[in-house]
Amino acid sequence: AYDRADIFVLPSSSEGSPKTVPEALARGCPTVASAVGNIPTLLADETGITYDPGDVDALVDVLDRLGTDEEHWEALVKRSVSQASHFTAEAHVQTIERVLLDTYPEINDS
Repeated sequence: AYDRADIFVLPSSSEGSPKTVPEALARGCPTVASAVGNIPTLLADETGITYDPGDVDALVDVLDRLGTDEEHWEALVKRSVSQASHFTAEAHVQTIERVLLDTYPEINDS
């Protein structure tokens, strides 16, 4: 479904850390979501666009811009794929490994 979509929109009023956002990013699907839960972190560095939950006018403005500004849309596609690499299982394992080695340097001696 992400491959067929031009834009992924998550207009939630409440979220934790939704899996759909990194999934959409990984497929190069520009992502627009309400700024709730962990979404602003997931869409950091202008990877996607957030707006205040419930602000329908802001959502309409964002979608209108993406629908008419091809350069902005293409830039989001490129940044989406790049950002998604931070959410892979391998990236999580590397983060855990780094934390463990920083916390317990003696592990490296074994």
